[in-house]
Amino acid sequence: MKFYNLYFNDLFFKLIYFITSFSLLFFIVFNNINDFFLFEVLPFVKLFHYKRFIVTHITDLFNVVWVLSFFYSFLFIFPLLSHWFFLFFKSGWYCYQRLLYKILTSCFFFHFLTGFFFFHLSVFPIVLNFFLHWELINPYYLLRVESEISFSYYVFWTLTFKSNFSFLLSYLIVSITTVFFFKETSWVYSYLKKYIKLLGFIIIGFLYLLIPPDFMVQIFLALLVYCFVELFYYVVCSLLYKKKIEFR
Repeated sequence: MKFYNLYFNDLFFKLIYFITSFSLLFFIVFNNINDFFLFEVLPFVKLFHYKRFIVTHITDLFNVVWVLSFFYSFLFIFPLLSHWFFLFFKSGWYCYQRLLYKILTSCFFFHFLTGFFFFHLSVFPIVLNFFLHWELINPYYLLRVESEISFSYYVFWTLTFKSNFSFLLSYLIVSITTVFFFKETSWVYSYLKKYIKLLGFIIIGFLYLLIPPDFMVQIFLALLVYCFVELFYYVVCSLLYKKKIEFR
């Protein structure tokens, strides 16, 4: 048997295993879709229990079910895919590359899940409250404005918003980890000393594109990013002090 046939056979069996595993996960999520519906609308229900969702098209619920099933199925099977990717390439990697890959994938997945659930349970209710507090439902007002939310738009927007926030958080942490792994601490210090203000401005500007234009939220986010950047700068200085490196 030729050597490349071994790779094709291995790829074939892994592909069959992946399709089977993904199908089982998809079936489990699909069969318990009501629980995932509840998870998605939980921040909304806690704040606006008197509200209701509407379905404007006959296929809205069908589209939501498919999107949620695919999203969470892929999220659950991601560790298996990253492990197979590692097994396929590890024979051509050095030891430090294997270690770096394990650290980065684990760090990315962990912080993606952490950011996803943190945003869903803590930040997202604030966003919802901002968008829906403009209603005029006082019976003494001549004008009465009451909003009704489309269920499909709500789910698609929340998934996009939470995924972007979590991906940004994971990307920043993984980038910082990569810089520490490859570069000397003195290089990181010199880079931060020169570009730390620009880095903070870019992070704040990008996050402002994702969050609603609420003044208090923007002030809180700017302070949070400032504290994070300064804390990172302090950690770098502490590491340099421990190594007793002199800077010019």
